[in-house]
Amino acid sequence: MNRRDFVKLTFGLFASVSLLEFPTKLFAQEDTLYLRSLELLNNKIKFFSDDYFSFIVMGDSHRNDRVLKRAFELARSYDPLFVLFTGDMTNDGYEFEYKDFLNMCNMLGDIPIFPIIGNHEVRNSTKALYENYMGPLNYTLGVDRLNLKLVCMDNSEGILKENQLQFLDKELSDDRKILFVAMHEPPSYGDWWIHSYDKGDKEAINIISAHQVDSVFQGHIHLYDHKVIGGINYYISGGAGGKIFPLNFGDPSYNILHVKVIKGKVSVEELQLRRFFDVNKLLT
Repeated sequence: MNRRDFVKLTFGLFASVSLLEFPTKLFAQEDTLYLRSLELLNNKIKFFSDDYFSFIVMGDSHRNDRVLKRAFELARSYDPLFVLFTGDMTNDGYEFEYKDFLNMCNMLGDIPIFPIIGNHEVRNSTKALYENYMGPLNYTLGVDRLNLKLVCMDNSEGILKENQLQFLDKELSDDRKILFVAMHEPPSYGDWWIHSYDKGDKEAINIISAHQVDSVFQGHIHLYDHKVIGGINYYISGGAGGKIFPLNFGDPSYNILHVKVIKGKVSVEELQLRRFFDVNKLLT
């Protein structure tokens, strides 16, 4: 099956997908999280309109299933179109950790969850193992019916390479009204100099600003924060279970983001888990 036939089969008239370095072995392995989520999205999209839809952003669970379970429960209560997971779903990149995370994802039922590779996925492993279980490294999720495009990038090694920057620029060259970008590490900017990527970050910022992207979503730093960079909203949501480290910026808490799109207008709300659950029980 070639790529065009695959896209038609998976998304019908509702959405399209573009990929950089798409691994051919995914076609044979139908239980990857990415492919499973494409199928779920194809079934779910017919119940949403461009007047209102929402999705959830979260990341950095690091195998803390106690917190991740609560994060998934909260996400499910909003009936989102999908969940975007910005990396570090494992702690050491081992195969059994991917299997455990996939088992946790069953909690979401028919809600798709689209993954992004994080630095902990390549800690003791290769990216090929991530591709086997999770999906492609760089891809675009396009939902024609909602005039939506989400470009997901791999900067798990602290860099966006030239071919990735070209891919990003090409995919954002679109007349759709709603454009999002997501990756694991935030750019090195201001007080985000710690735990950030600094190779290709300036070029990516320029590309994202030139195309007037609505929002950029990242994880990696275990807290919530928001900055406007080059006129664009950048968000960090790294509170899905990894140990919280208070820094001199942001909200050091377990959190997820609720992204609402109402008649083309985007709003993003931080949902602190402590507002909904007993945090003391999460820590024991």
